[in-house]
Amino acid sequence: MSFIKEKLNNFFSISHRKLYSFAIIVFFLKSIGASWDAAFHFKYFRDFLQLPHIVNGIGNFGVLALLIYLWKKEP
Repeated sequence: MSFIKEKLNNFFSISHRKLYSFAIIVFFLKSIGASWDAAFHFKYFRDFLQLPHIVNGIGNFGVLALLIYLWKKEP
């Protein structure tokens, strides 16, 4: 293995505890954001830059980042 590939593998290696903790936090944000967003639309029809949308978007981005990381990490 080349020196650069070895350094990149060390840089992107994440412990299982950190990975699972990140997954739990991200899915919690996603579920809370989605339910809060749905309830928010009962009162306000279209407001895209409100806190429920931001929390939901952070959850979406985190889930996407987690999936990309796991996809790239597969042997």
